[in-house]
Amino acid sequence: MIWLVLLSLVVLFVLLLLVKSRLSIKVCVICTSVGLTWLGLLFLYHTNHFTNQLVIALLMGESVTGIYYLIEKRMSEQLKVFRLPLLLTLTYLFYSSLTLTVELAPVLVAVVVWVVFSAVFIHRANPKLASSFKKIIECCSAW
Repeated sequence: MIWLVLLSLVVLFVLLLLVKSRLSIKVCVICTSVGLTWLGLLFLYHTNHFTNQLVIALLMGESVTGIYYLIEKRMSEQLKVFRLPLLLTLTYLFYSSLTLTVELAPVLVAVVVWVVFSAVFIHRANPKLASSFKKIIECCSAW
């Protein structure tokens, strides 16, 4: 069955590449192909016509990563303090769309992380928090 999923990614990629070149639209063809594929599979899954959650979850993970990097690329340096809360939120939103559930514990984790990182952001000029703020910003650089 995975061959069919991979084939659909290739077909969508080629079709979207043609559409993009004709309409001069600015989209990532790979991202759009992956997104359309897992959206289609998610629909099939929720209508009991596809059973492989793992394939859907892998494709969703690719989209989470793509969205994360897209947002990160466009955010100011200081707002990069919110990368972890953003990643947690995207991960949970995509998980919830697969399971069609809302669970309190992961929502609370995300909210607490957002609150803590917001407090660090608000008080970033405080000498006691400035070092932590800088470390959070630099977490993914120089490696």
